[in-house]
Amino acid sequence: MILNCSGTRDEFREIIDNSYHLDGIYGYKLSPELVLDLGLGGTTCYITGKTLNKKILYDHQCTGVEHPRIQIRVIEILAEEAIDEVVLTCVGTPYSKVFDWIKEANDHELDIILNPNLHTWIGRTCGAEKVAQKLIEKYNSLPTFFPKKKIYLSGNNLSIFEFLLEVLDPDQNEIYLAFPIPEIYPLFKDYSTRSILDGQAFTALEPTNVQTMSCV
Repeated sequence: MILNCSGTRDEFREIIDNSYHLDGIYGYKLSPELVLDLGLGGTTCYITGKTLNKKILYDHQCTGVEHPRIQIRVIEILAEEAIDEVVLTCVGTPYSKVFDWIKEANDHELDIILNPNLHTWIGRTCGAEKVAQKLIEKYNSLPTFFPKKKIYLSGNNLSIFEFLLEVLDPDQNEIYLAFPIPEIYPLFKDYSTRSILDGQAFTALEPTNVQTMSCV
């Protein structure tokens, strides 16, 4: 599982201190507000000072995607600061720019987790389902340094995910499920999946419940 770090700097340190030694933790997702508060180097150094065995994800959203100069520099900084994977959200940005960003990140061996941002616009936009399918098809067609394309799916509406199974492929895609309900897991039983959970809620668990949570 992945622990979401989006609180204060003290809450972030508490999450890391209470979880870095646990085998069930794949890594930590850093929110933009945390990085602005503590600094990108400050957050990554705190994690790597505790452990080198966890992935560090940055929730980049869609910042600095459109301007080529900013795009390249942001990618360089993320790669320099030990970020392993970046969540890139597709909303309000031309898809061609998103794919340019992905190609540039690939050149820097920076792994991308594509977030179609489905829960905010499915049902509101005519033909949104088909747009999402085409987005994932295009992503899967890109040559990348990494063996599988990673897809970030948030929300708990089962119908949002069911139609995507037509274009997703267990051999091509890994699925990152953000704050999922148990009913979602059977849909992706053939996929390599990772669950993103709230870090503060996880560290508040009693020790006897940690193993149960790790098995979700």
